[in-house]
Amino acid sequence: MKQYFSNGINYDVWKKDPFLALILFRQLQEGFGWETFKKFFIKYQSMSANDSTGSYANSDQKKRDLWVTEFSKIAEKNIAEFFEKWGIPVSDKAKEEVSNLPIWMPYNFPPVN
Repeated sequence: MKQYFSNGINYDVWKKDPFLALILFRQLQEGFGWETFKKFFIKYQSMSANDSTGSYANSDQKKRDLWVTEFSKIAEKNIAEFFEKWGIPVSDKAKEEVSNLPIWMPYNFPPVN
């Protein structure tokens, strides 16, 4: 993780390194616990049941935005800036949707030492 940030964030690098990508989700798990993930996936399943076409997540951008908006609402914290610090693109629409929530960032992130 420190190397990723010292080399300069790059979404293409992040996408190609599954172990690096897992750090982001580990940080969310440490910050919000497994219950938040369970609630997120229940919401995701509900969306799927209500829209068999999958239009709510039929592009990479929509999938990223879904994580940001729905996870933020469940956690009651805005994780948009956290995703962007990782170099993960978030749409302006998604950022606006969670702008009323307090911003969340893990301790010592991005890593400085």
